[in-house]
Amino acid sequence: EELKRAIADANLKTQEYLDRITYLTKRHMEFFHDLVKEFYSDKTAGLQILNNEGVNKQRYNIEARISDDSGDGVNETKIFCFDWTLLTAQQHNNVRFIVHDNRIISETDPRQVATMFRIADRICREQDFQYILTINESSLDLLKKEMTEDEYDNLVMSNEVVKLDDTSNNGKLLGIQVDLKYE
Repeated sequence: EELKRAIADANLKTQEYLDRITYLTKRHMEFFHDLVKEFYSDKTAGLQILNNEGVNKQRYNIEARISDDSGDGVNETKIFCFDWTLLTAQQHNNVRFIVHDNRIISETDPRQVATMFRIADRICREQDFQYILTINESSLDLLKKEMTEDEYDNLVMSNEVVKLDDTSNNGKLLGIQVDLKYE
């Protein structure tokens, strides 16, 4: 009974906190929504922050949604927008960068990938963040078709830090072959 009361008290305090910070959650929701609109003018989007009233260690359920996000490309765009929303919020952290691997763009339409680069460039310049993206050559080839040569050079080529390949260990990220034991 004491545990039930403690959980009920925690649920109450959490809801009171969420009610107190609606100005803040609204600002983040609008930021997320505005990012999504840069990709899809016709899709609905939003964030929902809910009190997780279950017996667990996760106090909040945060759900990001874009209509049609069951498709890989839209889902990856949703993750991109959500990650940038978290980074720009700077709530109780000093993290100043995001790292994405090629998965975030591999199933995404090249037009949206170009938009990702434009958004990342703009936010990084405005707020002094860093965006790290590993990207495969095939994705770069598709991206070239969606940007002018100058834009591609400015957003992609001038920001290339390291080029990795599989021709030798020297071309690998750590300079060695890492074999992970999955079994």
